[in-house]
Amino acid sequence: RVRKSLSRYESPEGIPLAELSSEFQGSVFLPKYRFRNFRTSLEEGVDCCSNGELEVFHGKKRKNLKFDASWVAGQGFHYLAKERLELLDRGENQQFQFLIPSKLDTYGFRIRPGGRDPQHPERERILLEIDQWFFRLFAPKIVATYDLKSRRLLRYEGPSNLEDEKGHVETVTIEYT
Repeated sequence: RVRKSLSRYESPEGIPLAELSSEFQGSVFLPKYRFRNFRTSLEEGVDCCSNGELEVFHGKKRKNLKFDASWVAGQGFHYLAKERLELLDRGENQQFQFLIPSKLDTYGFRIRPGGRDPQHPERERILLEIDQWFFRLFAPKIVATYDLKSRRLLRYEGPSNLEDEKGHVETVTIEYT
């Protein structure tokens, strides 16, 4: 079982842009994590408190929320998707509450099947999107491609944690090798 992870974000020129550190001690779905954007000096994440609450932060904004074990945050989405790949492959949508530090709150999200990759039928595409249909019209989606046998994440397309100098969220495509 994973305990910690560290992801470093670099520009094509090798310049460090950001860093994401996660600790999965309590739940792989709701890790304690901190994202640092080196360009804007913004930090956001989720921290644990001793009184059964979580501290969610985005820059100088902070909020304590009553802990709910059913929530998902940060890289916990990846572990939730891995756990439910068979259900998704059978066509079953999966609903959950996603904790978004920039909003200091949780929102209803769903993972739904995106279909098999026509060139690689052993690969399943899944879509992460907000659960409310009206907001889905405007909100960005995430498309993740998994190998069904190994449960390995192969590709990620969608918004990142990175904001540019103007505060706009950057959309990325990541190929995992």
